[in-house]
Order: sequence, then C-alpha cells, then structure tokens
Amino acid sequence: LNVSRTSMCRELTRMKDEGLIDFYGRSFKILDRERLAKCLE
Repeated sequence: LNVSRTSMCRELTRMKDEGLIDFYGRSFKILDRERLAKCLE
C-alpha cells in the first residue's frame, strides 16, 4: 500500500473508533459497509 506502518495504524484505529471496522491481529470485520464505502469515495 506504500504507507508507513504508523499511518496505517492511525487510520485503522480511527475507523475502529468510529464503528466502521473491528480488528484483532490480522483479522478484520466490517461493521458498517455503507459508511465505510462513503469514506473510500
């Protein structure tokens, strides 16, 4: 993805805090697919 590990961790944590995703280790779960898709537009 060509991003620093720090930046990736920060963004994943932000999305987790916002209730978009959940993750533990290498496993990810999408909690709100519609809101996540809007963030990616």
